[in-house]
Amino acid sequence: MAEVMTGGWSGPQPADQDIKVITSWMKNISEAATQKKYEIFEAVEFWSQVVAGVNYRIKVHVGGNHFILLKIWQEPLLEKSITTTFEGAKDPFATADIGH
Repeated sequence: MAEVMTGGWSGPQPADQDIKVITSWMKNISEAATQKKYEIFEAVEFWSQVVAGVNYRIKVHVGGNHFILLKIWQEPLLEKSITTTFEGAKDPFATADIGH
């Protein structure tokens, strides 16, 4: 993942393997939140912000020309455990919601 200054949002970055894994964890939660089933659920790009953990905004392709924006907070790694909190999925995708 890209280096980020503490507190500031990164610029858009192509989705790397870590982001793709986080996105796959969020598929069922996203489907429940949006009340839709997604046959395609592929991370395209992301923004990150280092705080007490990391905030992510992940642009996810969900088919055709449709995207959703995942808002996720990931707790710092403590004792080899990972906690990821799903904050929401916005459909349709709006760049104004990124936070930078």
